[in-house]
Amino acid sequence: MTTRSRLIAASLASAAAVLLGVLAAWPIYRDPWLLVPAAVALAAGVGVAALAARRRWPGPAAALALFVVFALTVVPVAVPQSLRPFPLAPLRGIADGVAAVVLGWKQLLTLTLPVGTYQTMLVPAYLVLLLTVFLTTWIALRAGRFAPFAAFPLLAPVAFGTVFGSSAVSAPLHLGPFTISAPHELALWAGAALLGAVWVVATAGAGRRAALRLGRAESATASRGRAVRVLVGVVTLAIAVAVSLALAPALDRGARAVPRDRIDPELVIREQASPLAGYRAYKRDALFEEELFAVDAGAEPPGDCGSPCSTRTTGSTSTSVPMRPAGSPASRAETGSNGRRRWPCGSGRGTRASGRRPPSWAACPCSTGRGRPNSPMPST
Repeated sequence: MTTRSRLIAASLASAAAVLLGVLAAWPIYRDPWLLVPAAVALAAGVGVAALAARRRWPGPAAALALFVVFALTVVPVAVPQSLRPFPLAPLRGIADGVAAVVLGWKQLLTLTLPVGTYQTMLVPAYLVLLLTVFLTTWIALRAGRFAPFAAFPLLAPVAFGTVFGSSAVSAPLHLGPFTISAPHELALWAGAALLGAVWVVATAGAGRRAALRLGRAESATASRGRAVRVLVGVVTLAIAVAVSLALAPALDRGARAVPRDRIDPELVIREQASPLAGYRAYKRDALFEEELFAVDAGAEPPGDCGSPCSTRTTGSTSTSVPMRPAGSPASRAETGSNGRRRWPCGSGRGTRASGRRPPSWAACPCSTGRGRPNSPMPST
């Protein structure tokens, strides 16, 4: 194949891959603007690859040229809302678009579908399509006998739509006794596989066909051998398709797992217990008067307590609550065996080695702590 014929073949294959990629990514975006990144990616990818092949640029130089084109086109193509006000917004949009090369993938997985043209969500799709077209064209023009390996980039657009899409699939298609699960997704992958197979067949035998056109004649044995190989290939493909149609519904059962199911914050929150959800449950009328918890202090409270305590009984559980008489004078500090000042029970806690008057309330040793609903509020 000549350079021109290889360029035309790579352009057609890239256009088919971009079309399949748009169909695969449509459930993610559902916005007609998706066609703009697809068209620009096709033109820019083919143009940069053709220029790099003609100038015989090395790989790093071609990659740098592609990055420059991406940076110059990312704002009007993938971040259109950053065009105004000019010129600060476009500069900020370029920075956001370049950052989305690294951060946009996770953001795309954490947003509810469809995302449309929200912020920089079109950048991952634009980048995948641009790299697909560029690598396909560059490999076809520069790789020579390794040109069939360009079939791998041709699968990337459909893989992007599958990985970053939703786990929901299209409705089953019933054809007589057969049921095809997820016909839309299956058709996309069948088209991508067919595109890759056609590319491999067309590029792998290009040298041989060129040699034949130069005057080599095939013998009858060689012709029969090629016919047998073609027949075996067709039969193998037919058997594989038939087995896939028969076993896919039984093995799949409509189940599909994608990364979004593990990263989506809505699903994560739904699967985990929320403390606020438990708190809101007690706001219902049926549970409004129900006791939350009770503390049992035992038969005798610890310590020597001189102030009266009130015991409230709820059901079979006793709760001890300190009830210091309102307005009672505070006791004076006493000195313990360790030489430190302490305030007797019922008078509150003072500061160590200080003559400051303690608060006008205190918790008994038999109490459950300060600040209970039935305890008097502290006053300073």
